[in-house]
Amino acid sequence: MERSPDKDKKGNESESKSEMEKLMNCHLDWMQTRGYTQSTIKNSRYGINCFITWCDERGITGPNEVSTAVLASYQRYLYHH
Repeated sequence: MERSPDKDKKGNESESKSEMEKLMNCHLDWMQTRGYTQSTIKNSRYGINCFITWCDERGITGPNEVSTAVLASYQRYLYHH
C-alpha cells in the first residue's frame, strides 16, 4: 500500500507531489533532525503513505479535509483490514 514517488520519463522524482506528501516529507525531515533512527523514519513514512493513499482513494486531497470523522473512518478501516 506504500506510495512510490512520481517519476518523470527519465526516472527522476516529479515535482507533482500532493500537499499531504509535502507535509509528510517536512515531518520526516523534522524526525531526522531530532535524531530518530532511520528505521523509525522508514516505518513512519510507510504508515503515513498508507494514510495518504487511503485518503486519495476517497477523494481527500488536502490536510484541511481531514476531520475527526475522517480519522475515525480510517481507524475503522485499519481495524477491519
